[in-house]
Amino acid sequence: MKKFISFLMSALLLAGMAFGLSGCGKDNSYNGYVDEDGVAHVVFMGRDVETEKANYQRVVDKFNASQKKIKVRLEWFTNSQGYNTMLDGLGKNLPDCLMLSNAMFLRYVSAGKLYDYKDRVTQDDLDCLYEQGYSAYCYDPETHALGLGENAGLYGLPKDMGPIAMCYNAKLLTEKVNAYNATAAEADKIDYARVTDPKNPMKFSEFLALGKKLQPLMGKDYYVCSGYDLQSAVYSNNANFYTGDTATTASVNTDNFIGAIEFMQDLYKYNIVPNAGTISSGAAELFTSGYSIFFYAGPWQTKDFWAAIGDSFTWDLVPMLCGDAEGSVSTCYMGGMALCASANSAVKDYAVEFLKYVALDMDAQRSLYSNGQCIPNLVDLADEYANNSENLLSRPEPANRGVWLDCINGSSETDKVSGRYRAEANTYNENWYSFLTSYMSEGDHGSFWGSNGKFANVREALTAYNAQLQQDLDEARSYLD
Repeated sequence: MKKFISFLMSALLLAGMAFGLSGCGKDNSYNGYVDEDGVAHVVFMGRDVETEKANYQRVVDKFNASQKKIKVRLEWFTNSQGYNTMLDGLGKNLPDCLMLSNAMFLRYVSAGKLYDYKDRVTQDDLDCLYEQGYSAYCYDPETHALGLGENAGLYGLPKDMGPIAMCYNAKLLTEKVNAYNATAAEADKIDYARVTDPKNPMKFSEFLALGKKLQPLMGKDYYVCSGYDLQSAVYSNNANFYTGDTATTASVNTDNFIGAIEFMQDLYKYNIVPNAGTISSGAAELFTSGYSIFFYAGPWQTKDFWAAIGDSFTWDLVPMLCGDAEGSVSTCYMGGMALCASANSAVKDYAVEFLKYVALDMDAQRSLYSNGQCIPNLVDLADEYANNSENLLSRPEPANRGVWLDCINGSSETDKVSGRYRAEANTYNENWYSFLTSYMSEGDHGSFWGSNGKFANVREALTAYNAQLQQDLDEARSYLD
């Protein structure tokens, strides 16, 4: 409890800092209005790094130039946690339109904070999008279920779809594979083409074998992989944290879930990924600085990787690893955010027109993807993006960017690649997940990742924890029921 209170106070402080640093505009308000000339002034609020702000400012400016009766003002927060906490503090007095993490969506829509604009979006509009992109923001207020349904409203359009894929440093990988193969027996040589196949994911066991071969060649402060995603490991071993999409029954004690976590633990045991506290920089920085062969990245990070890596090395994508359990498919974690309108906004219908422009307009989507912001929402732009056929991308990396598209649409060639939204998207809050990952990090049972010098027995620890997770899921569900 003390840790939670400390975290909450820190978050509130950050929110205050973010709130104070961003100007509130006319009347010190985040709420729009219609002026005496009949022009609707709409506030659009978003958050993330400055480069993302620049991308969205371009879109806002172009929309405003095309309109006579709607003018949008962008308000931006660079601190994500501060932004989320600030939104919570606003209650139902939200900005006219806003970016909302899909991990927060169920909590906001169930509280009546969001505008159902299903009647303002046509089926033709929706047919332009990937179904997985908008169905996540459909909600049935009677059953509290997310997804398409006869009684479900539409409370958001995809700001982006955030699938992650493994990225690799082609220069470092080639160097280390060649060094290993130079002395290895023919039967033991590493197949570079297999490792870098964008349509046929490596298995957990294959990657562990690769890591064990390459890590002794990496040298001090270099790693085969700078970090791996927990949820992708779980999903890709044909497992989940709970059964179904209603998050009713805890399932971290199943063989497939345990197998996924044991794979993650092995990455630490064999020093394939750095132990927590042994590196001064973050895992992404370790990769972009050239100190690891593999990491993972979503399309929204493209712009930042372009800036950080430059011409230092060529980087590319392969799918997230596939588990060894029966029925496993490479299934990446998907983040993503919704474009929502406030139910209490005085200009909500005008706000929806802007949100539709961001999510559905071809020029807007081209502007965003060409600046390394996202994969396009529009199905019709998929091939254009994957092949850069219009030469709109600022840089050619990653060449295999189509892997991200396979995550949301299935691989047209193999159907071995998929994606799933974050586990917290189907629960009222994220507390259960925070408690679980904290339990994995440390405790009397040891650490799953060996950060306290003692590796936990994964099966015993998860079997013991399943009942606690069930209580936490029940509590989260009670807020809806």
